[in-house]
Amino acid sequence: MFKKMKVQILGKFDIDTLEIEDYLKKFQFSETQPTQEESIGWISPFESSEVLHHAGGGAILLNVMKEKKSVPASLLKRETEKEILRRKETNPDYNPSGDDKKEIKEGIKLRLLPDAQSAFTETRLYIDTKDNYIVIESDSDKMIESINSLLTMTFSDKFEFKYLVINKEPTEEMAQWLSELDLPEHVQLGCACKLKDPISKRAVALTSYDLTDDDKIVSYIDSGMEVQSLAISWSDSKCHEEDDEYESVIFTLNKALSLSSIKTKAPKADNQSDETEEQKLDADFTLFVGQMRGFIPNFFANFE
Repeated sequence: MFKKMKVQILGKFDIDTLEIEDYLKKFQFSETQPTQEESIGWISPFESSEVLHHAGGGAILLNVMKEKKSVPASLLKRETEKEILRRKETNPDYNPSGDDKKEIKEGIKLRLLPDAQSAFTETRLYIDTKDNYIVIESDSDKMIESINSLLTMTFSDKFEFKYLVINKEPTEEMAQWLSELDLPEHVQLGCACKLKDPISKRAVALTSYDLTDDDKIVSYIDSGMEVQSLAISWSDSKCHEEDDEYESVIFTLNKALSLSSIKTKAPKADNQSDETEEQKLDADFTLFVGQMRGFIPNFFANFE
């Protein structure tokens, strides 16, 4: 269900399931006002429903919509310079300070915002109240920060979250996995990685590459290049690869400990053709959360 994710720890969620909808409605998404730069709020996880959440099996699926209007920087600069020139023509002694220029710029932005183009971003997340995780389908720090703020505003003092506490840097762990080929349990290397020299900014991207043929990669790491991302496969050792029911998660691990390009292999949800949208989503969500409950604590423990 999620193609990317950032995992956080759920510290507190003291809300009855029957009350969740009331909390969400207070912060339901509405489009920006003419002079408003951005807006964020909850929307339904369903395509044709006004219900703002889906709950099942101790997990709550939510959907966030964010609208962002932006005035092009070049236009803002040009209009600001024109306004300063106009004022100087009226008053030759006019010499705006930095604060004056900032005030002029903000005033012009408010004037231009009603005609600015809007960009809409929809982001899913779920709160696992059983294993105490929050999983956000984003690798953008700004979006994650916005969602954390929205969660805190929505649920107030009945909700707390914490960032994952790690003692091992992902870049260093990925470098060790590549150079020593000593991988944690359940983890196998994929066939792609990216490396970058933090000083020269030189970057190398390897795709469709045998990462176990480590001489070339080790030379990059020994030269001071850092591993930015690494393709990985995680599998449940209780299953067997030749088994049709074999469970695995294939993804790219990034240096900020976010995951992207996620693909899962697991027993498919038994969706029936006559099921409603809600029933199909419930089946898919239950299956996905169940698989993540095996994967998340197991994989991220490697960085504790």
